[in-house]
Amino acid sequence: MLGRVVAVDYALAMLSESVSALLGGVLQDDARMTAAQVSLLMAIVASATLVIWGMYFSRVRNDRHE
Repeated sequence: MLGRVVAVDYALAMLSESVSALLGGVLQDDARMTAAQVSLLMAIVASATLVIWGMYFSRVRNDRHE
């Protein structure tokens, strides 16, 4: 079972990396964004995801301990 979980985790990580690279290329080519602008946009999206995940995780963790 552990092998399947690791395989799915690796596949999702590769998919995320591929989509990120594709989106970065599309933004540079079609939206005429510079590499610095694309990096800033991706950093903002990643930071927002981190904040949302952190809020969710702290809420779920607090609900389980009550």
